[in-house]
Amino acid sequence: MNTSNPAVGFAGLGVMGRPMASHLVRAGYAMTLHDSVAGRAAEIAATLEGAVAVDVAARRERDRRVEPWLTEVTGARLGEIGVAMMDEPVSGAEWGAQAAELVFMCGGAAADLQRALPLLDCMGQAVFHLGPLGAATR
Repeated sequence: MNTSNPAVGFAGLGVMGRPMASHLVRAGYAMTLHDSVAGRAAEIAATLEGAVAVDVAARRERDRRVEPWLTEVTGARLGEIGVAMMDEPVSGAEWGAQAAELVFMCGGAAADLQRALPLLDCMGQAVFHLGPLGAATR
């Protein structure tokens, strides 16, 4: 693990998230993994050196949609404690995640996107900044 890289939190470890997180660990990022499926983050963290898991409660199926207002509120709350957040829907499907050839549509502050570019470059081939936090989920 490269100690000069920042620690990264990664949420969502399904079909695409698991290989994406794996690319970041291989690139030397310390990872804190989160997933809504109980036990999934711990299972994956056990296979990735430098990764730890924080399980979150499973959510009901109707709560799976992404709401821009929720993204904005969450980002504001995290900002109060000095944590930056971006919304970054991806295109490329499972094969793109495995091959690190995803396309990212990003919402968030331009300075935060610049800091995130090295991570996105580990997982994909193109990045588009769509505006402030929440813009990518609208």
